[in-house]
Amino acid sequence: MPQTLDLSVLELAQASHKEPKKIASTVQEHIERLSKLDSILNLLKANRFDSAISDTAVPKDGPLSGSCFVISEQDYDPQFIDPLINNGAIPIADVKRSTDPLQFFDLPNPWNLRHCSAGAAAAAISGGGAVFSATSDRCGELILSANFCGTIGLRPSPNLSAHGWHSRKVDDIIKIFECVTKQKAAPTRTNNIWFIQDFYPYQLDPIVEKTQNLVLECLGQHYHCNPIETPIFSQAFSIWATDWKPPTKDYNPQHPVGVMVMMMHQKLNELYPELGIQLREIKHEIFYALTQLLHNDGVLVCPCFPHSTPHNQLIYSTPMDLTLSSFFRALNLPSLHVPVGFSPHGTPLGVQLIGAQNNESNLFEVGKVIEERFKGWVRSQPFSLDMSL
Repeated sequence: MPQTLDLSVLELAQASHKEPKKIASTVQEHIERLSKLDSILNLLKANRFDSAISDTAVPKDGPLSGSCFVISEQDYDPQFIDPLINNGAIPIADVKRSTDPLQFFDLPNPWNLRHCSAGAAAAAISGGGAVFSATSDRCGELILSANFCGTIGLRPSPNLSAHGWHSRKVDDIIKIFECVTKQKAAPTRTNNIWFIQDFYPYQLDPIVEKTQNLVLECLGQHYHCNPIETPIFSQAFSIWATDWKPPTKDYNPQHPVGVMVMMMHQKLNELYPELGIQLREIKHEIFYALTQLLHNDGVLVCPCFPHSTPHNQLIYSTPMDLTLSSFFRALNLPSLHVPVGFSPHGTPLGVQLIGAQNNESNLFEVGKVIEERFKGWVRSQPFSLDMSL
């Protein structure tokens, strides 16, 4: 019998419908777990424990009933949060988020405290502190943190939702997606899986390359797998930095990632604006090419990061490596992360699935195939692990 902290949205909803009184104990277990996580990771901005417990007195019945969720700081938008609450979900806390969208590597990873998580929302789900989270994706960190923490993570098409989610199961994400967007995840048949062969100027670590190959081997039993030989990342960092928006007018980053992005942004918008215009045209061409390639029956499989989850202190030595996640965010293409396994450091590994806009159903279908084969999300045990690697 699975523990409460391991149950999915659908499993908790089913249990809640049968015995509504169990919602109170479910909420209490998640509050205790989240509090324990916070004592180690320092991830809470504000708790909603009292109101969450009060909500269990007269719980709302719905497809999300019994599911506790956390909200990334400054992401409480009634348009995207109220549908979750109205369908039975219970917010239990707001988790921290850096005001600097490029400073998201300082929070420890629940699987290995020497490594980074890239986001408190993902860390909370990884450790079982909540069933799912609601968070926006400013620079690709939603998918990146899902990769580092081993959660299911979805950044939907921007016209459908400005928020994405971390969860325990692909089916959880599907149900959350349907509740917020009011769009039914239609049955679909994906025919083609695409994968990138040339990652220039990036080089994948052997463990990351092996992870992708294992996934492609699995998917090759169900779909046609096709290579993309064009090095689409050759100018991706410059393209992304050109259209990137500084968080404030006087933004003055104190870390290498921000310095590198700011320098490139200023160069392409102030010193060489004609080059910036050319890069925007290339961005449009890549978007159009990928849209035509994926259309309504294709999914692109791609690593989220060239390396396994990095040490906190080493991340800044490779400031452009976040491009593998941020570039698809800049293209406004939906992306789904699915866990695959673990690195020698004990940190999660996974892949991101990218589709054409409004084709989330294809991502869900392929994501469930990967989840079934590689078992998907696992609660970090113990979440205080501090390996020497």
